[in-house]
Amino acid sequence: MPYVIRNTIFIAVFWLIILIGGLYYVYGYQAKKHTSLEAEIKQKTNRVNDLKMMQITRHELTQEYDYLRDLSLGKLGALAGNESPGETFDYMLREIDHTSSKLVLNQELVVKEKFKDFERNTYLLSGESEFEDFYRLIWFLENGPIFYNIQSVSMDRIPIEQKKQEEWAANRGELTFALSVWGFRKEKGLEMDSLRRNVGKPEMLASLVDNSVSEAIDNILKAEQSTVNVRSTEYSHELVTLENSNPQAERGQGNSNVTAVSNPLGLPEISPATEVLAITPNSVLIRDQHGRIKKLRKGDRVLGGTVGNINVQSGRVGFYMNAAGGYNSLELSLTKK
Repeated sequence: MPYVIRNTIFIAVFWLIILIGGLYYVYGYQAKKHTSLEAEIKQKTNRVNDLKMMQITRHELTQEYDYLRDLSLGKLGALAGNESPGETFDYMLREIDHTSSKLVLNQELVVKEKFKDFERNTYLLSGESEFEDFYRLIWFLENGPIFYNIQSVSMDRIPIEQKKQEEWAANRGELTFALSVWGFRKEKGLEMDSLRRNVGKPEMLASLVDNSVSEAIDNILKAEQSTVNVRSTEYSHELVTLENSNPQAERGQGNSNVTAVSNPLGLPEISPATEVLAITPNSVLIRDQHGRIKKLRKGDRVLGGTVGNINVQSGRVGFYMNAAGGYNSLELSLTKK
């Protein structure tokens, strides 16, 4: 065999081996490694999302733990004191005096009986006052630092004619009332005089009315909700049609101005421009950027996050939105009409 042909064959075989090795490396070894890396990335992404949700849950559980710890330390209230009925009445008068109330209160011990490890006393509280002061008294008995169980409530408006006939009646307030209340006593109970008096303030009646109005708005908007859901379904079909007709739109390579958003579950899409239509103590009504009206509760999922705290007094609702390395807080206010 001539020398030139032999060298040519050797060189061709050498490059053929290099080519086969390169093809195996690219389409064999590298392909397997790429598939393995994709699976690892997907697994770690799911783990990161789980950790984000666990972080939110941990934050809420920490708040609940702090609340229970305060409750166990007696900071939020106690079942019973060790005072006699007379000292109990003195304690109530002191607490009423702290609120600058003009309420006139009388107490009568109706019955004293044994109840488990406690002594249960039934008191009859009666008097005269303005309605606002009577409302504060009810709130104090239900939310104050000592537990009282209200058994019955009765009240009657003082006739205007009676006020006109009696000169001293001008200071009597507008109603008379009577409350049947259970109070509990224990020999090793707390000293009432040393209790913390910072127990908050009663929710104003105007706020209670606002909550009722919010619930009424919720019912009124149910008809609009069904209409918007139909429009939302039509919009989703149109969006799918656009995606099918222009597959490059998702990558931003086409000329279309429509950008497809991956939301296969149809979750509400929350942004700073989202409208908050109504807030109730347990839910919030929002209108997202597509005009869809949704009723959400704390913990419900939205696109890219979850619903956080709902504050009906301030008219604000918080959202925990997923972000790199954790989550961001987004707070929206009730839309004023």
